[in-house]
Amino acid sequence: MKQVVQRKQSEKAFLLGLICGLLGLITNTWLIIPLYGNLSLHLGEVFVIACLITRGLKPALLASIITTAGLVYETGNYVFFVSAILEIIILNALLRKGVLLLLADAVFWVMLGIPITYLTIKYIYDVTSADFMQVILLKQAVNGVLIVSIVALLKPFIPLRWFSAAVEPEAPKLSDRVFELSLNSISLPALIISLFLSDSAADNTEKQMENVLKTRTEHYISYLTNYVDYHLNSLRSLETVVLNNNITDVERDLMLNKWNNIYNGFITMLVANQSGLIISGSPAEFSNHFL
Repeated sequence: MKQVVQRKQSEKAFLLGLICGLLGLITNTWLIIPLYGNLSLHLGEVFVIACLITRGLKPALLASIITTAGLVYETGNYVFFVSAILEIIILNALLRKGVLLLLADAVFWVMLGIPITYLTIKYIYDVTSADFMQVILLKQAVNGVLIVSIVALLKPFIPLRWFSAAVEPEAPKLSDRVFELSLNSISLPALIISLFLSDSAADNTEKQMENVLKTRTEHYISYLTNYVDYHLNSLRSLETVVLNNNITDVERDLMLNKWNNIYNGFITMLVANQSGLIISGSPAEFSNHFL
């Protein structure tokens, strides 16, 4: 009889882990919160952490694998599997020792999460920009802590019947509850506000860079246009002299050399007859190959 009950509990835990994983997969695939650029928040792991604190380690691992599959499929980076599984294992171990959920997640990101993310973006994605690397690391840490903060705030409202016998929560001390609620009440609004401010700052920076690039582009276009017009006018002036029937070949060569020295934009200056044959040019060592 006991074995039958344990088997039913295992099947129920497996089913709940599967459901949480599918909900997390759907959230990560279709309910993405964009930040700036290609960076975005994925909140599907909320269901994984909720599964961990209510059903235990094994169902949470199953939910984590299913949830992370969407990110792996999207990015092609299998390191997400390693990071997600390690996070669940570390959180489970620390929770069993009585560490608060938010503090346990902070310990994971400081000790393992950020180093793994750093090595991934440096050696797999070959990111060399220090600023962009810092933004990615901050985004990953904020994403993780934000998820845990949401679950920690929702935890007191989860019915006790949803908890399995293995992880059924004990009545916490009043001081622990006050500390946990205070910590969550501070961290969650601070994270949300920082995300909005960083998004606004990124938009302003992007607009400033766009204006700078636009101004520089207009300047370069104007400079190139003036540069080309300047040399075209010099050619028109030279044309009236070179096409003069009274000018000798020596005078024409001298004129070409003079023009070539005055206008540095000309590498060579060649004169062709009506048949397309080169009859004169500057510099002399170059035009001799055609004459």
